[in-house]
Amino acid sequence: MTGAVYVPLWEDERERRHVLYIRNAFEFADTFNNTRDVFPTERFYMGGGAIGGAILRGFGRERAGPTQFGQPTGGEARYLATVEYGFPLFSTRLAGQFFETEIIRGVLLSDFGLLGSSLTSSDFAEPRLAVGFGLRITIPGLNLPLAMDLAWPVLYEETDDRRQFYFSLSPR
Repeated sequence: MTGAVYVPLWEDERERRHVLYIRNAFEFADTFNNTRDVFPTERFYMGGGAIGGAILRGFGRERAGPTQFGQPTGGEARYLATVEYGFPLFSTRLAGQFFETEIIRGVLLSDFGLLGSSLTSSDFAEPRLAVGFGLRITIPGLNLPLAMDLAWPVLYEETDDRRQFYFSLSPR
């Protein structure tokens, strides 16, 4: 189950919006037939740029959560939450346009995650939290959205791979 909402907070004198973005996702995998475990390629992972769009900035790709022998094992239950406050930094009125085109947006962000071997396992109660800031850049003419974020883990386990920089070619 995933839910996301954009909440407009206010507009400045140039009609540029300040927006709160909130996203929550809960995912659960169940075993197949008489097997006891979910196959490793069908498990959930979390970290910066984890497979399946699961982002937990401030951590290495798929490197936050349960591990075995130094390798991530993934989990059968995952909860992720993101809160971002987005605000305009630079915009301009391009030729032939009535409204300004936003070029650079700033964001203040917080990512929270839980990942467990199962829904009832003790490792599902080990929260991860990162806070940071970032830029959203849109290149005029190409309409190419770039996202660059710096995030610092606040809640983490010693086995987590912590990374501060996150880059993507999409707005999320």
